[in-house]
Amino acid sequence: MGLLVGVGNVGEYLTSKSDGNTYITRDGGITWKEIRKGSYMWEYGDQGSIIAIVDENDPTDTVYYTLDEGETWIEYKFGDKMHVTDITTIPSDTSRKFLLWGNPVGKGEKAVTVQIDFTGLTDKQCQLSEDPNDQDSDFAPWEPQHPKLDAEHACLFGHRVEYYRKKTDHLCYVGPKGHEPIESKECACEKHDFECDFNYERGKDGRCHLVSGLEKPNHEEFCAKNKSLIEWYEPTGYRKIPLTKCVGGMELDKGDVKPCPGHEKEFNERHGPSGWAIFFGIIFALTVAGAIGWYVWNRWTGKFGYVFYNLSTGLMFARFLLTESVV
Repeated sequence: MGLLVGVGNVGEYLTSKSDGNTYITRDGGITWKEIRKGSYMWEYGDQGSIIAIVDENDPTDTVYYTLDEGETWIEYKFGDKMHVTDITTIPSDTSRKFLLWGNPVGKGEKAVTVQIDFTGLTDKQCQLSEDPNDQDSDFAPWEPQHPKLDAEHACLFGHRVEYYRKKTDHLCYVGPKGHEPIESKECACEKHDFECDFNYERGKDGRCHLVSGLEKPNHEEFCAKNKSLIEWYEPTGYRKIPLTKCVGGMELDKGDVKPCPGHEKEFNERHGPSGWAIFFGIIFALTVAGAIGWYVWNRWTGKFGYVFYNLSTGLMFARFLLTESVV
């Protein structure tokens, strides 16, 4: 997990493969270390606890292998020199046996296969302790992280996962059965979970801008592709990275929401006020009105005077108080 081998070069631009050197990374490609000058083929065995490399340009009689994820390399001579065309093991990379395919030097087009068996290195199988911090365990937790984020925001593709990886200083074999991740947790969506939408490009300010001469993508087309879709969003210039598993958080890809044709009723039900919202709205309005009435009654009683109506004569008269109430 996190182990990669590749051929490349250090410089401003990539040279041809034949002019490159061979490198290894233990952190998923964030940092690289040169392991051999020249271009080498490679293969993983026993889930990465064994890595074997062989020269792919010149005739050779030597294989180099590592048991500590590239910290040290051991030379092994397998016989007569040959032009190696491939190095293989079983597709699951769980075996400790490798095959070299090629043509012996000076024997024309004759093809040969050489088996290299690493099972004799150890018969001790690695043991996983239930406690990830157990010093006697043959495995240690490892978590892939985003290279430009601190540990607090080190989510990669919207989630954080810890895996078990064999300790480099323990001589044992992993075996065919892998181990499930220790922990997997989804993260809230952040800016790095989004990329520029179609017809947009990232500007010098780091934001996505519509490319000059191009039109905004028509997101309403999603409705035609998915008849069960109720709504669609106006383009914002961003779209969520397809591999991300983030949930909630930022929604840079969502502009104004619109109903899909034929789903207006469902759209209104989803975005209209609910029965509870209407109920609490009425209660709130009545409460506010009552509070205002109570305040006016207690604050202004006697200030406006009184109005009297004489039932016998039908005459009405009023008496107004001219003195202000004292608070």
